[in-house]
Amino acid sequence: MSVRRRQVGDVVVLDVGGHFYGGRETGVLERVLFEEIELDSAAVLVNLSECMGMNSTGIGVLLRAHDASERRGSSLRFCGAAGRMKSLLSLLRAGALLDQHASEDEALAAFAQRVSA
Repeated sequence: MSVRRRQVGDVVVLDVGGHFYGGRETGVLERVLFEEIELDSAAVLVNLSECMGMNSTGIGVLLRAHDASERRGSSLRFCGAAGRMKSLLSLLRAGALLDQHASEDEALAAFAQRVSA
């Protein structure tokens, strides 16, 4: 399990890797997400390309973080969900609630469009 933070221009990118099944790892993910939201990071991208799996607790963390960022006027997007993660998000219909993009480049371009609009 890992959550790595990096900066790409004005966007904070969180690379999420491993499994998130409601234990300590999910608590770390939640803490990192909400720290970024509380820091008023205007644009946060969660890259799920290395995430191998999540249960409903992990998905709930993503949904709560997305709602919290919208309430604060910031933008939280997701990219890179593939395999089991993509299937899980689709099955739970969470994908319709989260601002998802196929790739990091696509998500970064969407942030840029929002700024120029």
